[in-house]
Amino acid sequence: TSYTSCSATGQYGQGGGMYLYESTATLIDLAAQDNHDSLGGPDIHNDGGSFTCATSCTVGQYGDCQDEAYTSDALYKCYVNCGGCHDCPAGTSNDEVGSTTNSSCQACPTGFASTSSGATSCTSCEAGRFATDDGPDYIVVTKATDCSACPAGSHQPTATSVYCAPCDAGKSSNGTAGAAACTTCPAGTASSTGSATCTPCAPGYHQPAQGSDTCIPCAAGYFTGAGATECQPCSAGTVSATGAAACTLCDAGKSSAAASDACAMCP
Repeated sequence: TSYTSCSATGQYGQGGGMYLYESTATLIDLAAQDNHDSLGGPDIHNDGGSFTCATSCTVGQYGDCQDEAYTSDALYKCYVNCGGCHDCPAGTSNDEVGSTTNSSCQACPTGFASTSSGATSCTSCEAGRFATDDGPDYIVVTKATDCSACPAGSHQPTATSVYCAPCDAGKSSNGTAGAAACTTCPAGTASSTGSATCTPCAPGYHQPAQGSDTCIPCAAGYFTGAGATECQPCSAGTVSATGAAACTLCDAGKSSAAASDACAMCP
């Protein structure tokens, strides 16, 4: 049997507010006055039964209970005179009804978070995100209040993580946050460790392979524009130095073969 908003009030110092005889009872929002010690008799006298004390607080909440009733049976603790119900703070959860203290608000385990107060459960942080208390550093966080997206240039392939790893050189997160995996840079581009994007090779440089961290200068006698996978030879009558973006015409009275780095006097 459940009893709601009960009072166990002693009279004239004699105590004995509630008597249970071979009963099983749930006492909800119990108030006890005047007899919180053995001098006036117990607030609750249990004779062959059992009882629990609870509040009317729902899941995600707890009662602000300050007092403990004096009972005839030390086996049964009963918190009484509870204030209103309070939401469990963000970073915790409570899936039970009738909680009497804030100890019922359980800290979210590592890799889980509750983003708002009054949570009934904590949420697993997905791949591409990490559990955090919104602090500036990666730390092993319990009571996390957010599953934050991994910053651009980093990734996290597994769920329930508390950190993100930088993308390797030759890879990027494609300029977006929340990456579960980094993408290999295509030919004609390169990236350093922790890059958000792959950078096209500068004019005069090329990269024929995927997943590279540097671009290669064109050899003398060759040239190219930006983002090239290969260099082109200078045509006859033009020359270039190493890393050239364009070929230069030979001066009057001079000539060159294709793919040359210097002009020669005409015979």
